[in-house]
Amino acid sequence: MAQSILFLLSGYEPTASAVAFSSHLLAKNPEPQQRLRQELEELVKEEGELTYQGVMETKFLHACVMESLRIYPPALFVDRTCTKDYSIPGTNLRMKEGDLLEIPVWSLHHDPRYWPDPEQFRPDRFLPENKVNIKSFTHMPFGMGPRNCLGLAVSESETLVV
Repeated sequence: MAQSILFLLSGYEPTASAVAFSSHLLAKNPEPQQRLRQELEELVKEEGELTYQGVMETKFLHACVMESLRIYPPALFVDRTCTKDYSIPGTNLRMKEGDLLEIPVWSLHHDPRYWPDPEQFRPDRFLPENKVNIKSFTHMPFGMGPRNCLGLAVSESETLVV
């Protein structure tokens, strides 16, 4: 029972925040808002209504949500335990098995080395044709690997690649 409650609570707050921040960013940025509106109007025109499958296939909606999660990630950092000794190439830094590592998600998401104009809401970064420009492990709003968001893993495996 406790696991079920934790599952529900862990899914509710990040989802509510993502919707709120996405709405806020779209309200402040009329051009992406209009593009998203057109995408959804075309979807309704084609299918007669908004359907789950239709929404899952929207490219610009997905890009807007991913960009919102970049600007306002649900976790400011994630931590992991080092599983084996490792020396970071080109440095004198050495991690030992058992060391706790903290990954600064917010900092990665706002680093101009990886994101030109990092404070700007630019959903086009996440369109399929632009995903090749995203450096691996610089966008991880829910962490990466087997301990990332369960809901993200399901939706990503169906239609999208991050």
